[in-house]
Amino acid sequence: MKNTGIWIDSREARIVQVVNGKQITLNQMFSGLNKKERFDGETSRKIKRGFTGFDYERQQRNRFGQALKQFCQAVAREVGTSDNVYLLGPAQTKLMLEKALKESNSKARVLGVDACDKLSDNQLTEKVKIYFSAYLQSPKQKTRKTSRVTA
Repeated sequence: MKNTGIWIDSREARIVQVVNGKQITLNQMFSGLNKKERFDGETSRKIKRGFTGFDYERQQRNRFGQALKQFCQAVAREVGTSDNVYLLGPAQTKLMLEKALKESNSKARVLGVDACDKLSDNQLTEKVKIYFSAYLQSPKQKTRKTSRVTA
């Protein structure tokens, strides 16, 4: 069984894979994204065109959002062979990754999504090991869907 824990924000993703509870690997993926692009000679947010100012801020936000979505899809492809996934991170990027994992039709199942600040590699590895050991030791709850018809 291949369990994966991912700490992600907009700049990097750190992936901890635990295979059969013993073999642990740690990988890093960098997005290369900057929140705001600055160009040489740019003095204000607005660029003058004629008599009106043209604001590139919305265009920059859209570019950043698209690049972040592509980064999440790349991380989802990387962990697509895992059985279970545990997501960690400080911002909304972990939710974008959860959505990308669901849309990618991979066999990976997201077990939990938690907010946490930046962790060292050892702290992240320990947190993932503890999470999956607790998950594997807990009794499996069988849920049964029942339908009730009221007239």
